[in-house]
Amino acid sequence: MTDSMWRGSRARGMALAGLVLAGTAFFGAAPEARAQVSMSATETEEADVAGQGIELGTFVGLLMPLTNLANSPDPGAVLSPDVIFAGQVMYWVGSHVGIEINGSYAPAELTGVARTDGVVTDFGGVDYMAASAALTFRIPDSGTASGIEPYISIGGGARQIDFSPAAADVVEAALDPSAVLAGGMRVRVRTGVWLRTEVRGMMAFRDGPDGIDRQTDIAVGFGLGIR
Repeated sequence: MTDSMWRGSRARGMALAGLVLAGTAFFGAAPEARAQVSMSATETEEADVAGQGIELGTFVGLLMPLTNLANSPDPGAVLSPDVIFAGQVMYWVGSHVGIEINGSYAPAELTGVARTDGVVTDFGGVDYMAASAALTFRIPDSGTASGIEPYISIGGGARQIDFSPAAADVVEAALDPSAVLAGGMRVRVRTGVWLRTEVRGMMAFRDGPDGIDRQTDIAVGFGLGIR
């Protein structure tokens, strides 16, 4: 074998060896890369299940006042059931506990029914507004296929109802302190997105002619949460 042929054979051998080493490195690294991608997806899913971080929510439902807004002077004042809209900011500090800020609005109607003769008086529309802060406790779904999370919220806030001039002789606008108790179910439809159904009770404390009146309102509806 001549010197030039030997050098050519040696070069081809080195090139072939280089290709083999490169291929080995590539195919050896591919499973590791896939594993890293899989781990990243798993970590994202675990973080989503853990629920740490900020979540934005919306809510729409039916507001149902359970007690009269005012019982005297005659006629008393009664809020009508109506649609209620709400927005929510939730900060999940861990897998079980969150801090909730909630604001809601309902365009209700105010009527009066005289106890003596049963005459109904229309006092016009009102602006029902409420805001609250609460602690929320949930049972995380832990990545199960159902994705269902029951929860309860306990807190307090304030309620403001603005009336039309026609109701001035029956009830006064005031900022009433309130207590809030809510419970519901969250269903994870995909990573970072939940649907929820909720029952929320709001007890307001209002100054009346005979002392403090406790007035309870219930809101039932559905919402969406996004993180």
